[in-house]
Amino acid sequence: MGIDDAIRQDPRTHPDNANLPNINQAGTIIGVTSAFLSLAFIALSLRLVVRIRDRIWGWDDVFVVIAGTASFLGDVMICIMPQDGLGLHLWTLDGHHLTTYFKHIYTANIAYTASATCVKLSILFQYLRLFAEEAPSKPSGQWRLARRLTWLLIVITSSWGLSFVLLALLACNPIAKNWYPFLSGKCIGWGSKDPDKFFAMFLGHGVSNSVLDILVLLLPVPFLITLRLAGKSRAGLITLFTLGGVVVVMAIARTISLCINRAGTVPVIDMTYYTPIVFLLSVLEVNIAIIAGSIPIFWPAIVTLSANRIFVVNEVEIHVEQLGSDTNDIKLGERNKDKLGVVTTTFDTVSRKHADKLSPRPHRHKSSNASSMGRTLFGPSRSSEESQRNLYQVPSNENRSSRSLTRSDGDDWFLEMNKANSAGQNTTTVQRTQIPFEHIKAEDNR
Repeated sequence: MGIDDAIRQDPRTHPDNANLPNINQAGTIIGVTSAFLSLAFIALSLRLVVRIRDRIWGWDDVFVVIAGTASFLGDVMICIMPQDGLGLHLWTLDGHHLTTYFKHIYTANIAYTASATCVKLSILFQYLRLFAEEAPSKPSGQWRLARRLTWLLIVITSSWGLSFVLLALLACNPIAKNWYPFLSGKCIGWGSKDPDKFFAMFLGHGVSNSVLDILVLLLPVPFLITLRLAGKSRAGLITLFTLGGVVVVMAIARTISLCINRAGTVPVIDMTYYTPIVFLLSVLEVNIAIIAGSIPIFWPAIVTLSANRIFVVNEVEIHVEQLGSDTNDIKLGERNKDKLGVVTTTFDTVSRKHADKLSPRPHRHKSSNASSMGRTLFGPSRSSEESQRNLYQVPSNENRSSRSLTRSDGDDWFLEMNKANSAGQNTTTVQRTQIPFEHIKAEDNR
């Protein structure tokens, strides 16, 4: 540790930094950035899982991955910058903090311009995929116009994004002059330390970015009426436009916040104090855009999985009991079917000794999983009510072989049970059990 490090004072302890607003606090900056970065990461991961599973990878996925990577890099820089002086007054920072701060500003500007460009391109390529899937087999002039407008906006967005990424990357010559302003060389735009040039660069990018966000959001609106979308896809598209509107609001709010203090240069040059709100709005804009572009991809799969949940409210347990070897006096009596198709049996004669008394078999409450999750890839699952119908309903006027207890004719059902047990006659008890909802809930939470 050098002498300068030993005597260097922490700028956070300076009296001028004693009563900072909440937006300038390190906890606020790190907390908001980390939260929305995590949400964007989850949405992007779910999107990629669906794409890889269905093997429909496209250019929209490539650009959203690039946008997510750039956003991650920029958000990490923003989380580090409070240690360098972000949120504090500029005149309280020493040379070391200023140098580190401008290094991170340089990286954050490149990451923001790249992520804002790629997330727009991802949504535009997603529009092309949507138009191709939902358009008729013979596209009309309306669909051709939609695709041409989308390609035109892709070209404009690509040119715009490439220009600003290069301006952020090559703002100074040499590059080190971005954080060492006293080096010989030349700087333009974001690299300039002239307040007027510095603000003009921020304003130009902010206004053009807001205009492109509005165009990307409104592009497919005239063609939505003719789209043949299912309910889940329609819900995902509505969510896309809702969050897209939030992204536009964030972009406009960022531009307004830049203009209020001219990027931290009015009334005094104090960029570190006035720009935390600008960086936080940038974080919200890009991460919400990533979420908005990913929800229509994975939301239908999530809804389908949750819809395949099976609730078992009734169970049927069948007991087959042997009455003994002397069964000659036991006759199979009349078998009646009620209106519900349930087979009931009455016995004509029951003559047996007390020693041959039927041993009781109490009905057992059978535990079961109250719910299960089905996968959409394997088709819809069968409900418990349908299973009961298969058990109780007895088709009339059909002669089938009864190899299953759940699918057999009423008469053959008893005959097959007699054939299956050579030792003697059997009686079969069919009981229906009402399972309380509390038991189902307890099994479901197990």
